[in-house]
Parts: sequence; structure tokens; C-alpha cells
Amino acid sequence: MAAPGKIILSFIGRNKWLMLAALIASLASNFLNVLLPLSIGKFYEITLPDSGSVKGKLMELLPFEINSARRFFIFFGCLILLKVLFAFFEKFGTGVVTERFARRIRERVFAAQLSHTLAAHRSKPVGKYLLRYSGDLRTVQNYLSRGILSFAGDVFFMICAFTGLWLINPYLTVIALVTFSMAGAVIFFLSRRMRNASVERRNQRSKALDFVSSRLSGFYTIKSFNRESVEEELYDHRSRKQYNAGVEYIRVQSFIQALMPGFFFGALALMLVMILKLGEGGAQPGFGDVFVFVLLFLYMQGVTRRLLRVNIIWQEGKISLAKLDSLLNQPLEKRVNSEALIETKGGITFKNVSYSYDEKQVLKNVSFTIQPGSLVLIKGKQGSGKSTLLKMIQKIYEPQQGEILIDSLNYNALSPFEIRKEVTLVSAETPLIGNTVFRAVSYRDTGDRRENASKMLEKLNIRLAENEYENLDFRLDENAKNISDGQKIMLQFARALLTGKKIILLDEPFHNLDTASREIIVEQLNKLRDKRTIILISDYVPSGLAISQTIQL
Repeated sequence: MAAPGKIILSFIGRNKWLMLAALIASLASNFLNVLLPLSIGKFYEITLPDSGSVKGKLMELLPFEINSARRFFIFFGCLILLKVLFAFFEKFGTGVVTERFARRIRERVFAAQLSHTLAAHRSKPVGKYLLRYSGDLRTVQNYLSRGILSFAGDVFFMICAFTGLWLINPYLTVIALVTFSMAGAVIFFLSRRMRNASVERRNQRSKALDFVSSRLSGFYTIKSFNRESVEEELYDHRSRKQYNAGVEYIRVQSFIQALMPGFFFGALALMLVMILKLGEGGAQPGFGDVFVFVLLFLYMQGVTRRLLRVNIIWQEGKISLAKLDSLLNQPLEKRVNSEALIETKGGITFKNVSYSYDEKQVLKNVSFTIQPGSLVLIKGKQGSGKSTLLKMIQKIYEPQQGEILIDSLNYNALSPFEIRKEVTLVSAETPLIGNTVFRAVSYRDTGDRRENASKMLEKLNIRLAENEYENLDFRLDENAKNISDGQKIMLQFARALLTGKKIILLDEPFHNLDTASREIIVEQLNKLRDKRTIILISDYVPSGLAISQTIQL
């Protein structure tokens, strides 16, 4: 079974009783769709005793007798009530199933994205992730609801309907079967072309969305360099390609939808011709049988349309499931440890560590030892691998050669999750997350953390509001765009220091800080030096900062 099929089977296994209830409701609702028009034959038998309705005779299989118009209307009314009841449970059950399925996929995709390696995360632009959350989730919901549950009910309906039609008149039923088979073959062939058009349309939508996302992220750059016209031309080109792909998809889809009524009413015309031929031969069916046959056949039109389109739903669903499966199977960071890091002192050792990006080497045979409780400055030219080194300490990247030790433990024996329990970072690459100051500097929005957060803001002299309570609850825009760069850095310091972690990494932390803020940070770092291992990357070192070791890359 292909991986996309495993996603469906895994969900069905977890929700088998809900799926079964929705399926039973669908089968019962579709059985009533056949029983309702069939029962009209009984009405003709009661009101026109000489009609000889075959459908009326089928009703004799019921465990009770319907021998009067009054009993017929009571029975017919009960059928209507049952139809309403099962139609509700069919729609509601199918809706709950699809919503639960979408929820399961959403949560799995988001959890997987957060567990991806940095390289896997950067392999796909954010815009493509957003597209999967919207278009692909809707498509897989349709795959489950219309491609599985509704399809099963529709097939059951067609089996029951053709059985009833056969009992009424085999000749007319053969015409219907042959016509439907021809229509199915033609639609299946066209749906393959539609699948290709669908893939192209989705690819163009993804590219356009990614372009918009990247350009809006660089909004300030576009304004600064007057690139509005250039970017509009680039987007118009992508938009035109998306439009052409959409038109091709609609062309094939429209042709398929136009063929459906043509096949259907063509079959009906052939049936009417057959009825005339049977009449000429003295075997014309009764009026009641013809009326009910045509009524049921017309009722089959909507079901037939859905069945002929289901292959399109399957094809699009497989595309979306394959994309989601690819996302779910990107390389994940390990959380299981072969050796536990119970408590670290903060010592770090690099032994002949090398690392390259796309064959460009940034670290080569780097070796050093950092003692616990020291403040270390990492120096080097731009591109010498300083930021890469910090990422390796966090196990965002792993050495391609050599080894890293934390105290006496090899990094390879520890999961990234375990290591990051002891490592915190202040960097422009780690923006603030949260819609209030308190949520931005605290991992969890709980009351017992407010006091510590308030004291830390006071210690760092961070004032965004008039009083202490409003300071913690000061509202932040996305990534704290409504405060200055200097205030962001100070809040990042507050966030890092509140963690109480043994190893503090600082990536160019003094930019955008005024003199007073720098002095506060220097004072705090000097106080922490004997208790924490502090690793600093900065082309500017404030006076008074007690550097205990310098490493040159």
C-alpha cells in the first residue's frame, strides 16, 4: 500500500466505529432513495388495480400488507421521515468524519514541521506550507467524504436501483447499463488529462503564493529601492501562468460536465425508442411501470454525475495526500536519548569539527575547549562559521566530521531536545513569539511565572507601559513589529535569562542598544559569568565586559 493510502487506513483504524456509523447511515439513506420511487408502484396498483405494476409486486416482499390508499400514505410518510432522519445522520456523520480527519492531518503536519531539521524546513518556502494547510486539506476532506463514504453509498444505491430497473424491464436496463459504461470509460480517459491540468494549476498557485509571501516579507526592501513596478511585472507573469493553468483545468472540467447530461439524456431517448418498439411488438410495459422506471432513472442522474466525477476526486486526493505524506516524511529531529543529560556544568569541547554548506566549507578541523562558568568571545571574519558554530552547539546542525562534547558526553548520544534544555539563545534569528510581553518572554502563560517575569523586566529596566501590570500585558504585533529593535533585543535577553539554562549563546546582541541598555546587559552578564557558560559572537565588545577566553575562527 502506498504511503498516502496508509494515512487513510491509519485514520480509519483509529475511528472505525465513527466511520461505520457514517457508512451505515449513507447506505440506509441511499436504500430509501430507491425504496421511495419504488413504492409509487404500489400506489398505482391500489388506485389502478389492472395496472400490473411490477414495482407494486416488489412491495409484497414487505412483512406487512398495504391494501388501501390510507395505509399507503402512512407507509409513504414513514419512508419520508426515515429518509430525513438517515439523510441527517449521513451528512452529519460524514461531516464529523471529515472534520476529524482534517484535524488529525493539521495537527500531524504542524507537529512534523516543528520537528523538522533546519535543512528540511528551509527546503520549502513558507508559502507552500500555507497552501497545504488550505487547498490540500480541503482536497483530502473531499477524498474521504465524497471519494470513500459517499462513493460507497452511491454504489449501493446504483446496485439497488439497477436491480429494481431489471425487475421492471430488462431491455431498458441493458440500455442504461451500456450507456453508463460508455460514459464511465470516456470520463475516466478525460480525467487523466484533468489530473495533469490539476497538478499544473496547483503548482502555479503554489509558486504565486510563495512569491507573494517572500515579497511581502521584504516589503521594506521593495519600498526602499522603488521596486514596486519591477515586482508587479514579476508577479503579473506568474499570475498569467496561473490563469492559463486554471483555464486549461476548467476547459477539461467543463467538457466532462457537459458530456454527462448528454450521455444521460441520450440513454433516456434510447429507452423511449425501446418502449415504442416494445409497444409495436405487443409487449409495451404498463404506464405505471414506465412512469416509475423513468422517475427512478431521473433520480439516478445526480448519483451518476457523482460516480463519473469520483475518479477526479480520487486523483486530486492522491496528489494532496502524496504532498502531505512527503511533508510528514521529511527528516525529523530525534527526541529519544541513548544517554540522558541529567545536569550539565556547561563545559563544551569541539574536536576537529568540520562543516560545509553546498560544498562550501565554513568550519575546518575546529578544536577548542570552553570551561564551565566562563564568558567566551568567538571572533572571525564574515563567513568564517561563527553563527554555524552556535547552531552546532544547539544541535541545529551536526558536525560532518569530528565530534562535540558537552561536559564528558558526546552530542551524538543526546537528542537535540535534551541539549536545548540546557542551551538558550539571543539572536535576531529568534524573533519574539507571543501577543503580549509576558507570553513573549515566558514559555507558558501561567500565573506563577508572572512574578519572575516582572522582576526580570524591572532588573533589565524594560518599560513598555506605565505600570508593572500593563508592562507584562503590553500587546505585541506579529514578531513584535510595534516596538523598536532595541526593545526587542532587551526582551530577548529577558526571555533567555528567565530560562535559567546553563549555556547562554549571544549572536551580535549589542546592536541597536543604547548606552544605558548595554551597561545593564554587561552588568548582568558579568554577574552570571561564574554560574553560566556564556558564548558571545560580536564585532563590538562593550567596555567592562569580563571576557575570560577568546576563540579565533
